[in-house]
Amino acid sequence: MERNLSYKLLAILIAIITCSLLLQTEASAAINGGIAFVSSRDSNAEIYVMNVDGSGQKRLTNNNENDLYPNWYPDGTRIVFTSERDGNSEIYVMNSDGSGQVRLTNNNAIDSYPCWSPDGAKIVFMSVRDGDWEIYVMNSDGSSQTRLTRSPGDDAYPAWSSDGKKIAFSSQRDGNWEVYTMNADGSAQTRLTKTDSSDFVDDMDLYSSWSPDGTKIAFSSHRDGNWEIYLMNADGSEPTRLTNNSYDDEWPSWSPDGTKIAFQSNRNGTSDIYIMNIDGSSETKITSLSGNNVEPNWQSLPEPTTLSIELSTAQLNLGSDITVTGNISPPISGRTVILSYTSPKGTKVNKLVLTSQDGIFSDTYTPDTAGMWMVNASWAGDMKYLGSTSITLSFKVIPSLVTFQKANIDSILSASILTVDGKSYLTGELPKTFSWALMSKHTFSWLSPLVASEEKRYIWSSTSGLSTRQLGEILVPAGNSSVAANYITQYHITFQQSSGGTANPKSGWYNASSIVNLSPTIKSGYKFSNWTITSLLSIENSTSTNTNLTVNGPGTVTVNFKQTDFTPPTIADMNPANNSTITTGSVTLSASYSDDAAIDSSSVVLKVDGTVITAGFTATSIGVQYSINLPEGTHKVELMVKDTLGNIQTSSWIFRVQFPPNGINYEYIIALATALAILVFIVILLFRRKKEE
Repeated sequence: MERNLSYKLLAILIAIITCSLLLQTEASAAINGGIAFVSSRDSNAEIYVMNVDGSGQKRLTNNNENDLYPNWYPDGTRIVFTSERDGNSEIYVMNSDGSGQVRLTNNNAIDSYPCWSPDGAKIVFMSVRDGDWEIYVMNSDGSSQTRLTRSPGDDAYPAWSSDGKKIAFSSQRDGNWEVYTMNADGSAQTRLTKTDSSDFVDDMDLYSSWSPDGTKIAFSSHRDGNWEIYLMNADGSEPTRLTNNSYDDEWPSWSPDGTKIAFQSNRNGTSDIYIMNIDGSSETKITSLSGNNVEPNWQSLPEPTTLSIELSTAQLNLGSDITVTGNISPPISGRTVILSYTSPKGTKVNKLVLTSQDGIFSDTYTPDTAGMWMVNASWAGDMKYLGSTSITLSFKVIPSLVTFQKANIDSILSASILTVDGKSYLTGELPKTFSWALMSKHTFSWLSPLVASEEKRYIWSSTSGLSTRQLGEILVPAGNSSVAANYITQYHITFQQSSGGTANPKSGWYNASSIVNLSPTIKSGYKFSNWTITSLLSIENSTSTNTNLTVNGPGTVTVNFKQTDFTPPTIADMNPANNSTITTGSVTLSASYSDDAAIDSSSVVLKVDGTVITAGFTATSIGVQYSINLPEGTHKVELMVKDTLGNIQTSSWIFRVQFPPNGINYEYIIALATALAILVFIVILLFRRKKEE
């Protein structure tokens, strides 16, 4: 649609609008850089850059066709622009020094008036590719070109708000050119200006430019019969005229710090670039060379920043936390600071932290290794702010040392003595020192007994230091500490005896240097004789029945007995005989006994098949007798006899009851046969006597 306004040599040019290119709307101002503009001083329109005072003007493009509408990348390193070098208007991008010129759009229609989004990811532009002027958006590499407006009239001259949420543009949809805004996705299109005249030429509001803080919009208006610069709130309220003369003042561009507006004016016969305060005062011309100098666009340079950090401590215990705090100045929020922690071994842990509203950031870290650590803070900057010089601070991590040690164990012993956190350690590895994190928990167990030989061993006695237990859990304190185990040496003592009694105590393990009381148990008919010991033992009195033994090493203790003058009773004449077989279950059990001393008949004990006979048997001073009916099978008789001196004698024998085959009792048959024979004899006698009569 390229307006039919004639401005001398640049009548074919479309006015340019500058987008506010700040990423954020922090109160701190951006840095004003140079100004890009278009000049016809070399017979066609080319893009130039200059300092804000007009000095240092430098040509960036150089071809036979027009290059128009420069627009700075948010960080001031690149410029997007329109070029007619390919036969129609297309959008290009180049570096800030004019190098690296790359085409982004490629079609037969006109694509023009590009403007970067504040984050540099998108470019909004206008195109007639669909029949009339509409607003489009694409990625910064030219991909994903998407149409945003679809009104019946022309929509043109887009400008992105500083927060990236809104796009201002001009539209003819209501009959004349007015300023509108819409969301960045094309929704919520809203009219801001309204002129009364229907004159296409005399009533136009065009070329919007957002203030860096997003609260104001500067624009060009022809409502007064010529082009003047106006300022209004972002909602369209309170429009205010800034310039006032009979010439054309148009294409405003905000300075990045929000204090100035650059614009073009033909008040001196040709178009030149001017700068004024945002209230319209102090208008200053900054170009003066031949040709028309138009379409200013102010470069935003990232503002320098300062990064600072401090540590909560320069020295800490292993397992404790260290806090790193810092800030970016001037205060800016939502920026990512990289904190890189480097261990004494050279391993790195990177953490990303965000600044708060006042630019402060903080991070807490728990070092896992003792030694000297370093923490480096850095941030790379962004579209609006320069990154700061990184800062590196160091701090020292002191280990909490816990030493496990043993006591009273021969150094030549090699055996597993300790487990810590499930791992075993030998006696030769102690003392063993661990470097642990403060307040960390660890399990331990002292093993017991430790066997040195068949006759010597060590047993756990006590623990001192962080624990008094044989096994358990410890909580690591700050500084150095210990867990010490005390062991006691034990020797194996064998107690044995000769006939006549038993030794007391029993064989077993006894503590080294301990005192053991000795006292025998004497059997009847015997008396104590003496104690005998091996060389590593010592005894107070070897001929005393109650004495003490000192354990100086392993050994054997023997108690000896002598037999008294009387012997235990003698048991003989067992009936049935030992290991005999009888054929009847009716049995009379008997045995005789004798002794030098008198027999205590009341103490005689008789057992049959394990059952004590308590009644029905006869026990005298010389023997015992008992009648019993027994079933077929093997039977055991046990007899205990004690004399009046307490001497005891026991004896046992076995015999078998086995009935005749097929259950026939031959004794019964013989008795029956005898009775029958006698009967027959009597009958015969009676028969003969009767016959004689």
